[in-house]
Formats: sequence, structure tokens, C-alpha cells
Amino acid sequence: MRCWIFALALLVGCAAPGGDGVPPLRFVQGAVPTYPTAAKAAGLEGWVRVRYAVGADGAVLNPQVLEASPEGVFDASARAAVARWRYAPDPRGLGWEGVESVVRFELGERVLP
Repeated sequence: MRCWIFALALLVGCAAPGGDGVPPLRFVQGAVPTYPTAAKAAGLEGWVRVRYAVGADGAVLNPQVLEASPEGVFDASARAAVARWRYAPDPRGLGWEGVESVVRFELGERVLP
């Protein structure tokens, strides 16, 4: 069985361009989380919602798990992957606070368009 992991970034706390002068976040590269071996063997799927800051250089800072299902199964893997994500640098030199992403863990094959 093949295993695919999907990460969906839900950007929160970012204003649309032009509104209040805060540029939008632009995701440039990311790490795919490692599927925990025990969860994969048990056929478990789930998700983790992570909140973090993005520094002026585009690096993710202080990723924190807000909620997860099932709780405690995918948390460490999701947090470690998000910590390796990178965004485009902030032209203001300030960074962003309160960014949230949902990392989904799903087993099975998916056909991509």
C-alpha cells in the first residue's frame, strides 16, 4: 500500500495585499511529514492544526500544536515538518504572527491531475 501525506496550509492572521499594507504570505518550500510507523501499521489517518510565526527571513518559528485527531498520534511529525517549511521573506522585515496550517495524514493512493 502506498502512503500519501497531504498538507493544507490555512493562512490566518494575514491581510490581503493593499488592505492595511501587510503583504500576503507566499509559501516557497516545504517538508512532507513522516507518517508514524505505528499509525501506518494500524491504518490510522488524522490531522494536526499547528500555529506558528514566520520570521522576516521566511523561516517558521515556534510551531505549536493547537489540536489534533487522533490526539498525540501525529503531533510530533506535523510539528517537525512545519518547522522545516519556508515562506518568501517579508519585504517589510517584520514577519507574520498567528499563522495556522492543518497537516493531514491519509493512507492510500491518490491520482493527481
